[in-house]
Amino acid sequence: MSLYPTFVHFNRYYKSILIQQERLKSQYDDSSDESPYVKFNNPRKWLLTDYGNYFENIKPFMSHCSEITMASYNVLAQYLIDTNMYLYTECQDEYLKWEYRQKNLLAEIKELNCDIFCFQEIQADHYINFYYPEMTKLGYEGVFKKRTRSKRDGCATFYKSDVLALESARGVEFYRPRQGCSLLDRDNVALILNLRLKHKSLNTVSNTNNVGGRRICVANVHLLFNPKREDVRLAQSIALTAEIEAARINHEVIGKPKVDDKDENSDIKLLSPVIVCGDFNSAPFSRVYRHLISKTSDLDKKLKNNYMGPCFESEIYSVLETNSLAKALNLRDLTHSLDLSSVYNYNSKDSDLKEQAVVTTKNSNTGLNVDYVFYTGGEGDDLSLDDKKDGKFKLESRLKLLASYNLLTEMEVMTKMGGYLPSRYISSDHMCLAAKFLIHD
Repeated sequence: MSLYPTFVHFNRYYKSILIQQERLKSQYDDSSDESPYVKFNNPRKWLLTDYGNYFENIKPFMSHCSEITMASYNVLAQYLIDTNMYLYTECQDEYLKWEYRQKNLLAEIKELNCDIFCFQEIQADHYINFYYPEMTKLGYEGVFKKRTRSKRDGCATFYKSDVLALESARGVEFYRPRQGCSLLDRDNVALILNLRLKHKSLNTVSNTNNVGGRRICVANVHLLFNPKREDVRLAQSIALTAEIEAARINHEVIGKPKVDDKDENSDIKLLSPVIVCGDFNSAPFSRVYRHLISKTSDLDKKLKNNYMGPCFESEIYSVLETNSLAKALNLRDLTHSLDLSSVYNYNSKDSDLKEQAVVTTKNSNTGLNVDYVFYTGGEGDDLSLDDKKDGKFKLESRLKLLASYNLLTEMEVMTKMGGYLPSRYISSDHMCLAAKFLIHD
């Protein structure tokens, strides 16, 4: 699949855009008309996990581990506001204008100051003339994947260039009409980056040559919105996990030179830890959610035969056929080997009371939880690899959740965040999700 032109890595050539943007400098200057976001009493806080509390006490003595922060944010493309005003009838017009929203969004990004930002619904022209120039000023590099065909927005992932180095990027398109699956016919996309930390561990100096830094695989996705087409979203999520399986392998090898064919300690390929985040347009405990955290596709026979059929399985296996990890695990029935956990905890479907449920989106129409951050904790990640006779794979490192940026209930959004979103304080109709991880051996 050709990645050009919808897949764009803005390298040195595109830094010339910064020169073109000098005439707009006053529009983005922090000293002029400071955003109201920084002035309000933000009720959202970083909450340490139990392990995070423990880690704070032992941190000065730790080595062989690194900390990293990340955020996932559907920033709401401006053209989608303009073409779907019925969703924002309760919002004040001035808060819907791009001139107002861009300052608020930038102030929120600066406040979070994460090492990685995964954005969804970035308007393509705004990526060029706003997000990339402003993020570059803050020390980030970025990769953008536009939705297919005539869509004007896409996913973008930014990373701090003094903390992380880009090793590879993979654009994933869910519009694949030539491959015969009726469910893979929408313009949604995902972006998978393999990043390497530039420092070896805590309490060590930065390593600008990138030697020895741990790797992490970050997947940023925006699935189909249509509430009636969970079958499409499920197919997209299955295709996504297949792509992640193929992308997370570090093809460099470790171990001593091979002595003979029976040497099990040579040519061991490393598996990077994984973060999967984005706007999944799916509720907690939906089929999409269960597929991601349970490793199974949760397909009933009717859905599989009538909608997906053998062509879909063939499409997934075509992604995996060159993936030796999939062969080693003998993946079948559209399963995956990722041991994903959610950064945010949710009550069971039966006991989750609406007034107690947190939301990630709140517009004039509804309040829902549709955005997620998943990660491979490592305790059960690919444990079956240990049982394989060839012993070709090894987890390079594991992730421990240290803290999360707390979410709010629907009532808290209405009373503490300025009402329906976008509001005076929050300039998207989604809330930003963020997490802090420890990467360790």
